[in-house]
Amino acid sequence: MAPAMRRPLPLLLLAALLLLAAGGTASPASAACTQGSKSDAAKVQLWAEKGCGGQTIQVGFTGEDDRPDFRAFLARSGETRNVNNDRSSLGVAGGWCARLFDPLNYGDGDTGSFCAVGRTTYFDIGALNDRASSMRVCPETDRGLCNRVPKSSTTPEPEPTPTPTPEPCADPTVCEVPPDPCLEDPTVCESPPCADPSCDPGTDPGSTEELGPNDGLRFDRPGRGCRGGSSSGARALRTWLREESGVPIRRIEQIYRCGKRPRKGQRRDLHSEGRAVDAVPTSEAGALDLIEQLLADDYSLARRMGVQEIIYDGRVWSSANPTRQLRRYRGRSPHRRSVHIGLNKKGAAMRTSFWDGR
Repeated sequence: MAPAMRRPLPLLLLAALLLLAAGGTASPASAACTQGSKSDAAKVQLWAEKGCGGQTIQVGFTGEDDRPDFRAFLARSGETRNVNNDRSSLGVAGGWCARLFDPLNYGDGDTGSFCAVGRTTYFDIGALNDRASSMRVCPETDRGLCNRVPKSSTTPEPEPTPTPTPEPCADPTVCEVPPDPCLEDPTVCESPPCADPSCDPGTDPGSTEELGPNDGLRFDRPGRGCRGGSSSGARALRTWLREESGVPIRRIEQIYRCGKRPRKGQRRDLHSEGRAVDAVPTSEAGALDLIEQLLADDYSLARRMGVQEIIYDGRVWSSANPTRQLRRYRGRSPHRRSVHIGLNKKGAAMRTSFWDGR
């Protein structure tokens, strides 16, 4: 990095940084920015000048990673912004935190967590000019994910590997089934999601686990409103993914996100009700292993957890139209690197057999 990054800070600023690094949470500066400065599409936005002015860069709500190197931070136009690392003001969406680091790749020397509870909050970080080279973003309810090494990891994150181009499907009659009607047009899910007798609890001949009364395959459409936070089932699923699945998880991207109000006749997604978890395994093999666990033995684990949909790398499985292989998904969020796991309402309420006693 440029030598300017290493110049000493004033004593007052240094003391503030040490206080924050010790575990404090930054407080918003008075009237740093006007409300509405941050884009609705950004969960974190940085500006080169005080008062949310000058060049700006964003981290969106979906499909965005933490930033190990600001020199490669691109604007929406595709241009590299703020290569000299001037960062003077910061906007954080409600429910999220950002943590800035002096060196690249989350090295020693950081600001502590800037967290927004409830609504978008703006921070005046003008004194950090030339002192921010990388950043982590995490949910306000799980601030440990903003640490230099996330609390769910034991080793630093490896560099992401490019997603390979999938090979053509050998059996188009299986792999190119039309999109799931419940995901593309939720109105068709008014009828019971599965009429096949195998969907009834307890009739799975291949499963080694006994199914409970709430373990039938079901698909619960999201509504038009927001729940206000993550469900207990989604939080329990997050813990299982990290601690019990046996699949190394790099990070959990999101559970709850309200997002923009849907258009007339449309509905929100499962994240608006806190019924979905987006997990990023450390490898493609790990993602496929996770999906195999959920769908093995006639979807036994998915049934017992209350899973209603899985999306990964442009493929989808849905309890509304279950098939052993994931089918082509043509929705707006193909989840190229994250495994999206959505829960039905009983799973979200931990009323299915897997969550008994947890």
